[in-house]
Order: sequence, then structure tokens, then C-alpha cells
Amino acid sequence: MHPRWMVAASCGLLLSLGCARQQASDTAASHGAENVLPLVRVRLYASGVGYFERKGAVAAGSSALPVPAAHLDDALKTLVVFNAERELGSVSFPSRSSPAVARARAGLPADQEAPLSYDRLLGALRGERVELSLRSRAKPVRGRVIDVVAVGPEHPSYDRGPPHRSLPKDAQPLEEKERLQLLLLSERGEISRLDASELLAVRALDDIVARRLHAALSARLATRSGQRQPLELKGAGGSAAEVTLAYLAEAPTWRPSYRLLFDSGAPTKHQTARLQAWALVHNDTEERWRGVRLELVDGRPNSFLFPITAPRYERRELVTPEE
Repeated sequence: MHPRWMVAASCGLLLSLGCARQQASDTAASHGAENVLPLVRVRLYASGVGYFERKGAVAAGSSALPVPAAHLDDALKTLVVFNAERELGSVSFPSRSSPAVARARAGLPADQEAPLSYDRLLGALRGERVELSLRSRAKPVRGRVIDVVAVGPEHPSYDRGPPHRSLPKDAQPLEEKERLQLLLLSERGEISRLDASELLAVRALDDIVARRLHAALSARLATRSGQRQPLELKGAGGSAAEVTLAYLAEAPTWRPSYRLLFDSGAPTKHQTARLQAWALVHNDTEERWRGVRLELVDGRPNSFLFPITAPRYERRELVTPEE
């Protein structure tokens, strides 16, 4: 690269860091400065792919690679190790289910675009033990959800209020609409029918059910680049060993701009000019690039996305006996 490119790229980098400094979080503060493997080299391609190289000591404990959650699949797919004085013990990462699998395990529609309405959330608790806070009762009610059904005015169990209820003569009759009802089997074995309008809060008493609901929401959030889920590197021996490793990840494209500068004075037939090049670089890694060698490449290598961090299941044929 021409020296002018390097100077211009450095200016562009300083500008981008100055804009992003307020929103960038200090990686050392979240993982500990001694546990983060330092970033020494960044190569940005015009195709939106970045090459990140790190070098440092990995002890028998662990060192962190501050990879955003959305880039975790890329890092695992392309991770390479150079010049290791000793073998790495393991590379671990927080496994997560795909949004479709996480929602299905929580009893919710697997389609990410399907709305999570109140009736679907209640329906996901069928058969589970719950605690209900009601408008009409001071103490919460506990039991198991039998079903959640939408009942129309034509249904025999439609609740029109007590038989003795009367309306004023000049009052208009109330419009009868479909009502959402929750059928509950109480701890004493009683079957109750509760209108959804009576419910103030519903809490699953089984921690596993609550965790699955949290996992369904977390799986959706984990696809956003802002979530932090670092890789953990563990050394195989007792003492620290120097290691250099690199990986590819999604990165903003760098953008050049050009200026043609003419010498001052009256124009002549053979006017001299200088071509000036600037590069705009965005650092979206939430990590400050200090002492990092930056390389800008006008190439377009492609790297395909492939889900690795989420568990993968194969469909199995269901065979049932005829009798």
C-alpha cells in the first residue's frame, strides 16, 4: 500500500474511533484485561469480511476472545492457530439453540415471524403448574393449566354474567364478543374456569419452564451483533504459552474517497495535480484498536454463513406398532 494510503487510512480510523468512543465498551472491563487475548492485526476487505489476528499468552486457566454473538459462527468456522508453543487444551463457547428450536421447546410457534400473543403464551403453559394473580382475589391461586380456549357467544359455556343481572331500561345491550378462558385444575382437584380479563399475572412454578421461555427470547436476541458471547481458550499445560491465532468475521466495508488537488496559480497547458485518497473505517467491535496494524484490501473474498454454535438435530422416523 502506498504511504499516502496508510496516512489517509490512519486519519479515517481516528475519526471513526472518535465517533464510536461513547458507545464502545471496554473489553478489559468486562472480561479482565489479563484474560483478553490482545488484537494485533486487522485486515478489512471491501466485501464486508474482516480478518482478525490476536497474539498473547494463554495460561492453563482461560483467555477470552471478545467475539460478538452474531460473529461466533464465523469465528468457529475459520479459527486457525499459528506458532503455538504448546497445544491448546480446548476452545469453549456458550451454546445456544436456534430461535426456531428454542421457541418450539417453550411450546411457542417455531416461526420467528409468528406473533407471540397473550393467548399463545398462555397456551404454552398447558399442563404446567402455575400461580395466578386475579383481580377478584387477594391471594394468588395455584394449579395446573388444563387448556386455554376462545369461547364465542354461541358456545354453551359462554359467560354472560349471573342470571339475576339486569340492565337499566334505557341501556343498550352489551355487545357479546369472543372471550378467552383459562381452565385450571386446582391443587385440591377442582376445575375452575377463569376469564382472561381476570388475570393480572401468570407465573410458571417450574423453573425449567421459565428458563425455556427466557431461552426462546435470548435466542432471538443472540442473533444481534451487540450481544457479547466470548470464546474461551484454555491452555493444556500449567504455565502460560504464547499463541497467535486468527479468524474471519463480518465487518463493515471500508469506503474510499478521492480528491484531486491542483497547484495554485494560473492554469497552464500542463497543470500538475496530486491525487489524495481517504478511507473511512468503522470499528463496530466494541473494542478499542490501539497499537493494531490495519490493512485495507480492495478485494472481495466471500465467506458463507453457517450455523455452528446452535445444536443440530436430525429428524427421526416415528414407528408405532399396529396393535
